[in-house]
Formats: sequence, C-alpha cells, structure tokens
Amino acid sequence: MDKFFDAYSVKVRLSSLLILLGPAIIWTLLFVEEIRNLSSLVFVSAVIYAVSMLLAVPLRKRANAVMKVTFDELPTITFLSEKNSKIDEKTRIRYCKKLQCLSGSSLIDSSKKEDYASALEWLKSNYHKSERAHLVEEENMIFGLICNLKGVKCLGIALNVVLLIITVLYYFLSGRQDLTTHVIAGDISIAFLCLWIFVVTEENLKYAANKYATALLSCIDSIDIAK
Repeated sequence: MDKFFDAYSVKVRLSSLLILLGPAIIWTLLFVEEIRNLSSLVFVSAVIYAVSMLLAVPLRKRANAVMKVTFDELPTITFLSEKNSKIDEKTRIRYCKKLQCLSGSSLIDSSKKEDYASALEWLKSNYHKSERAHLVEEENMIFGLICNLKGVKCLGIALNVVLLIITVLYYFLSGRQDLTTHVIAGDISIAFLCLWIFVVTEENLKYAANKYATALLSCIDSIDIAK
C-alpha cells in the first residue's frame, strides 16, 4: 500500500482517476442524500481506491499509445542526440561526455539512437543522486498526469456532457426544485469540460515532456562519477 500511495501514484494515477470520475462523484454527493454520511463516504473512498488499482494498467496503456502518436521519439533522446533550441550546443556536448563516463554508453559522435536510449535509462535509474532530483520528479509527475488524461480525453468530455444533460433533465423532471444544487452541478460539469478541452491538449503535453526532459538532463552535471 505504501508503494501504491507514493508521490507518483497519488499525483498521477489517483489524480487521473479523480479528474476523470470526480464530476460523477460530486454529482452523486449533491443529489443522493443517503451517500453523504460518514460510512457511505468511507465506502466511496474504498471503491475509488479499488478502481484506481484496477484502472492503473489501462490508463498506462492509453498513455503509452498517446506518447507513440505524439512523439516520434522522446524529447530526452532528441535533446541529447541532436542540436536543438532547448539546450545550447556546448551544454549538450558536455552532457554527452559526462553521461558517457557515467553510463559506459558510447555517445560522442554516435549516430545510434539506441546508445542514447541506453544512457538515458541509466540516468533515469540514477538521477536521484543529483541535488536536482526533486525537480525531475515534479516535472515527471506533471508529464505523467497530462499523458494519462490525454489518453482518456474523449471519455472525460463525454462523461461531463452526459452529466450536464442529466442535470438539466433532472431539474425539469423534479418540478424545477432546488435550483442552486442543479446550478452547482452544471457549473462543475462545465468547469471540467473546459479543463478537458483547453488544458488537456497536445501542446501542453509536449510542453510538459520538454520540461521533464530538460530537468532530467540537468541532473547530469551534479551526479558524481565516483558514485
């Protein structure tokens, strides 16, 4: 359980599920009075925990599919292997020389992307030795969260559209009672729709990937070769 609820799991896997299902959970809490008591909330929390474990694999598979469609190769490999505007050339060469010493991979003047991929796998396993490790973890969680959400974006949009329609129909079918609750429910669905449409985008996914890549590579300078 400790491993499941580590920082990455909570901020990425569980957060992805809560953003996806949150509007439906809130709608149920607003309109089903019986579920608002403590025992019901404990039960709902247990269900969320169980569902988050169950959906961890399909969420990851969808995220991997999104990455394959979005990136020909990951920015970490591109930034390290080619001249680019994100890292100046002198810094890139310095990174290659240092990482070659650290990982044992042949990077200087290498044209094989497999060499860079192998060196970066070493870096992913050892970046925690750097004083900048916390920045890498933060950028990795943001990247992972957006990637997970991008994989289920259509489902998230559809769910909120359905909830919005149900809220409007329920208002008229209930004799137009309790307008405030219906307005709150509708506003929540609209807010989440805006999040899915304007925040969970390919542009933001690429931006998060670039930030993670630069943060990971910046660790190279502060990893001791002796370690």
